[in-house]
Amino acid sequence: MTNLSRSHAAYRILLGYAISTLIFVAGVSGGHYAHAGSGSLQLPIHNLDVGVHLPFPIRPQLLDIFTESGSRSAAYQYTDERASFGYTATIMLDRLQAPQSRSPEEWIKRTIRGVLDAIDGRAIVEKDVIVDGRHARYVFASMGIVDHQAHSRTLVIFDNGRIHTWAMQDVPSITGELGSQIFLENIKRIRIDSGAGASTQGPRPDGLYSLGRVLLPFPGAPEAIEVSMPSAETEALTYQGSRGSSLYMGLALTGLPRVADPAYTFLRGARFEKELIENGDVTIAGMEAKYQIIRDIGSETRHTYAVAWSYGDALYVWNIHRDHSPKDRSVRDEFFQSLKRIEIR
Repeated sequence: MTNLSRSHAAYRILLGYAISTLIFVAGVSGGHYAHAGSGSLQLPIHNLDVGVHLPFPIRPQLLDIFTESGSRSAAYQYTDERASFGYTATIMLDRLQAPQSRSPEEWIKRTIRGVLDAIDGRAIVEKDVIVDGRHARYVFASMGIVDHQAHSRTLVIFDNGRIHTWAMQDVPSITGELGSQIFLENIKRIRIDSGAGASTQGPRPDGLYSLGRVLLPFPGAPEAIEVSMPSAETEALTYQGSRGSSLYMGLALTGLPRVADPAYTFLRGARFEKELIENGDVTIAGMEAKYQIIRDIGSETRHTYAVAWSYGDALYVWNIHRDHSPKDRSVRDEFFQSLKRIEIR
């Protein structure tokens, strides 16, 4: 089975599970949707990868990074069981190997055919649109996954040689017209950073993963996690190869209170109930940054290596957490080597 076939099969199983969950979710009533329809239809916008900002009720789960025709894509999913909606997205991380071989419209229609095949769907409505200045097309389709008539609404965007999708799934017998209203309201709000396409003229450097407008040197594919911080919108990626090994984390924080030196203020706050071992100034991709090495009070082995810097409207933080002997300097060496690999887009 080809990578494309595997990804389509996995996508179909995923949607089947999501729709089945939506059908049998308890407590759904007409009153609930009347209340939901009276509020705002706009969903929060999340910067998921390579500068692609998509609408989800909360930050979605990164399911997998798969390869199709030599280009990697990240797959995201979130199921809102309370409201009986499923949300999925795929973001192409690398440009197509020969994007000029077809027009943007042909790439989009080819992708829509693949989506319909993956969900065993029948197109009901298709329409060309412009999304943040880019060619796009959406399709409403009925899905042959369950006995109920489930609908998938999929938007396909051609982004300078990359193809992204954002989709909603629901059961109209439960949700009525709300699914179409939410979809049409939110596709107008999708944003793609203007420099994102230019920064992906070829595959990204090995071992670098996108967080906001920076590329971080995780040793493996990181996982998006929820991190709650007062007065800030936070995006976080984390990776740990095995239990007891180093834990790597990247943070992008926006909306922080205005202070003279955000990096210093953030790191100083992280020292609460910690012992400061070392701190100072360092350069990240030509930009000034602050770093510190701290250790848990009462523990000789639990260390955190952190660097923070401001870029654009965000504060970025790169951490390595590891238990090790105070005499072992290998993690310190790894930390400073990793700073040389961080890139800014």
